[in-house]
Amino acid sequence: MAKEGIHPPYHSVVFKDASTGALVLTRSTMTSEQKIKLDDGNEYPLILLEITSDSHPFYTG
Repeated sequence: MAKEGIHPPYHSVVFKDASTGALVLTRSTMTSEQKIKLDDGNEYPLILLEITSDSHPFYTG
């Protein structure tokens, strides 16, 4: 049986590539004081990433 109260809350967050501005809306246990409002009208915690597959040379050539 799963134990109650041992896992952090799982919620929607937005990850943003700092160099390209690419946004990914997904679910995570991470949170942030920074927020972003998307076109869907909802506000989400914003997690800034230095590099993602959108900007990494391995994926971009």
